[in-house]
This record gives sequence, C-alpha cells and structure tokens, in this order.
Amino acid sequence: MKKIFLSIICLMLFFGCTIFEKKEVVFLEPGEIDAATKLDMPLEKAGQLKEKKLYEFTPKEMNDYLPLAWEICPDFHERIVHFARKGLGQPYHIYLLGEFPFEIYDSDPLFCLEKSDCMVFTEHIYAMALSKDWPQFFSLLQRIRYIGGEISTTTRNHSSIPLWVDNNSWLLRDITEEIAPELTKPFTFTYNPNRELINDYGLDPGFPTQKIDRSYIPLKNIPQIASRLQNGDYVCVIRGFSEKGLWSGHVGFITKSNDGTVNFLDSAGSGVKETPLLECVEKSLSRNKQREEFNKWVDKAKKDKSLQKPKRKFLFFKKKAPRLRKKYYHYGYKFYRPYPDPWKRLIEIDGEDAPVVTGPRGLLLNRKDIPVKKKSED
Repeated sequence: MKKIFLSIICLMLFFGCTIFEKKEVVFLEPGEIDAATKLDMPLEKAGQLKEKKLYEFTPKEMNDYLPLAWEICPDFHERIVHFARKGLGQPYHIYLLGEFPFEIYDSDPLFCLEKSDCMVFTEHIYAMALSKDWPQFFSLLQRIRYIGGEISTTTRNHSSIPLWVDNNSWLLRDITEEIAPELTKPFTFTYNPNRELINDYGLDPGFPTQKIDRSYIPLKNIPQIASRLQNGDYVCVIRGFSEKGLWSGHVGFITKSNDGTVNFLDSAGSGVKETPLLECVEKSLSRNKQREEFNKWVDKAKKDKSLQKPKRKFLFFKKKAPRLRKKYYHYGYKFYRPYPDPWKRLIEIDGEDAPVVTGPRGLLLNRKDIPVKKKSED
C-alpha cells in the first residue's frame, strides 16, 4: 500500500505542471466583449485570439478573428493600425511569395502569415483590414498583389512605384502634393518592367518602358508636415545614389500614438517594428552623412588601388578584394492615403462579384454561382 501511495505522489509531481497549470485569463475591453457576444463567439476564444500575435495565427484562427476585428474597429483606417500593430515582432524574410501552384516560375506560395517583407506586410494588412473572413482576405490579397487580379508572374505588381500604387488606385490616392504643396520636390525615372522579369525568371513579355514623373517630400521637410499624416497612410521611402536616379525602395504605414506621436510601422531586417517618424528621419540624415564619406572613399579607391584592403594569401590561394559598391541615400518620403470605403470603388471596377481574381489563363477563383454544400451537423 505504501508503494502504491508513493507511486501516486511521484506521478503527481511528474505531471504537476500539467495537472495544476492555471489558465491565464485574458482581459477583454467592454467593446471586445460586445463584439464577441454579437458574433456568438465564446469570450474565452475571443481572449485567446486577442492574445495571439498575427504571425501566430493559423488560417482558421485568422478566419475567426477577421469578423471580430471588424466589430472592434468599425473604422477602416483604425483597422489598418489594429492589424499592423498585431503584427509587431513578425520575422522578416525578403522575397517569400510567388505564384505556386498556378505557375512555377516563382514557386513560393500565394500568402504567408508567419513572415513578411515590407511589400508583403502592407499587402496582407490592407487585405485583412478590408475582409470579414478568410476567403475574402485571400481573394483581396491577390487582387492587391496582381494587376486586375490575374495571378501570374508577369502581372504581379513587382514595384511599389509605379505598378503597385497605380494598379491599386481604387484603394488609395497620392496625397504628397496635397499635404505639402510648397515642400515637395519632383523626381523622374525610367521604368522598364521587363528587366526584373528577364533577370529573375527568364521572361520577356515586351512591356513598354515608361517615363515616370512623381514628387516626394525631402527628409528635412518631414517635421513640418508630420502632423498632417493619418493612421493607415501608405509610405514609400525614396532612395537613390543621386537626385537624378531616385526610386521607391521601401514601404510601410503611418500610425499615431495616443500622445499624438506620428510613427512609421514597417517590416524590415529586424522584423516588424513601430518607430517615431521623426526618429527615422534623424537616423536617415545621420546615415546619409556616413554614406557620403564612404562613397567619396569608394571613388578614390577605384582610382587608387592602394587604398583598397590588401589581398590575403593562403598557400597558393588569394582572397579577392571586396567589390567596391556605393551605398544609396535616403532622400525622403512619398505618401498615399486609403479611401474611407475602397470596397465601393472596387465594385465599380470589378462589378458585384468583386474582388474578381483569376489564374494566369483566366480561371475564375471566386465563383459565386457555384453552390457550396454544407456538412451535415449530425
């Protein structure tokens, strides 16, 4: 009997962490309780979804959370910020989406919740903020990522400017001149949409080269216009090696803190983070000075090889000197603002079946005329 008693004690100690584990209770705000109640969602489940980070969601959990977020944040711009902040800490991974299984030129998948790069992050957040369930989110994501919603490597919006912003004019508009007409600077560049397709995928669709004329707000002028920015504004970071060759090299969102601080929320090398915009400006100005000195050294080193690092010898092998490359500068920002009701504008383009999404040969993905047989509850 004594041996049996000791065995029971040992088992209880061994499994104690599981047997006596206390479940953490997640506090729900009154508005969150009302939203869950309206959706007939158990409060415990609503608390679990609230506690999870965006990149910890399964597609099923995302499907459950989307209508909850819609009820909690009725305003579209507030939902953008809600989802963006729920993604804080998401790991960064560049070039992680493709067209598989529709095409195999880029065999990465059509969505990813676990990781993001700057473009993927903004696309996912906008699609989430506009959707009430997973099918709607997935369809909208493809409509945002691809020209006219046609899933193909050649119809993907590979650049933020001009492709992404121009082909999503139903979603947002350029406000750069509007918020700072006296503080902007023009920039012009030639865009060849075939270059990336040829170099990366061996595809040459023969798209015409375009001359792009845009404007941006230089870094030094950002403190004067920061207060004019709003939650959910889309930000294009303007970069270049000189003012004669500028491009949009990074994107993110504007968010505002309760104390009025204007932030830049983006997915970059350290993951998704939220930083005061003026702090970003100061860092960029400082980095530009450092890069200016470095680029001057590169110019000298190309003419005088003695300035380059010496080649190390190991037996009969020589280590090549590092390739001398100049570093780009951060010149400023360009801003876009989402419309209050993008759905209305998209329906005007796609019709009542919006969003219309097709495969590369016109395979319709969101057919609404096909009845879906629900599983029996027996």
